[in-house]
Amino acid sequence: MTKARTLADFNATGALTSASTLNPANLDSTGTIPSALLAGIGGGGKVLNVVAANSGTTTTTSSSSYTATSLAVTIQPSAVSSKVLLTLDLNGIMTAAQNTGVGFALYKTESGYTSVVVNDILKYAGYMGSSISGVNDVQNSAGFSHLHVSNSTNSITYKVYMKKTTGSGNVKVSANGQESSLIAMEIAA
Repeated sequence: MTKARTLADFNATGALTSASTLNPANLDSTGTIPSALLAGIGGGGKVLNVVAANSGTTTTTSSSSYTATSLAVTIQPSAVSSKVLLTLDLNGIMTAAQNTGVGFALYKTESGYTSVVVNDILKYAGYMGSSISGVNDVQNSAGFSHLHVSNSTNSITYKVYMKKTTGSGNVKVSANGQESSLIAMEIAA
């Protein structure tokens, strides 16, 4: 059983006091718990692998069907029990007409098979309502995270797709060279 730390466990400099159940004498010279004392503690939640991609390439579409963007990462989990934390940061989201929205999805390709991981994320990102009369080309940013259970050690490519969700005209992402990013982190079970 572990004890939750309170302010009473630390002195004014932030060091553990002898009153805490974790004896400061067991810490090394940097204040770190030696790995030998951590034996038997579960290893879940550790980040095992990180892959990131950035793109400033503008993707433009007027289609209501998903269109691939240039934003993709490939990661190969080291264990079937690992999960993949996907973090998406989209910039330069633009709509060229009022009452037009843009939506995004994450797809994965594994062993030659492509499927949807998450559909209709940020469905109305970039939406411009009719209350903004005469204003076009407003740029927005949006972020999204998703924990994907891969159940595989195969190489997986995650790719961002976009579509027009409502209205008329074009929708864009990474407009005017603004970089968007996709990060995949393998998390130990």
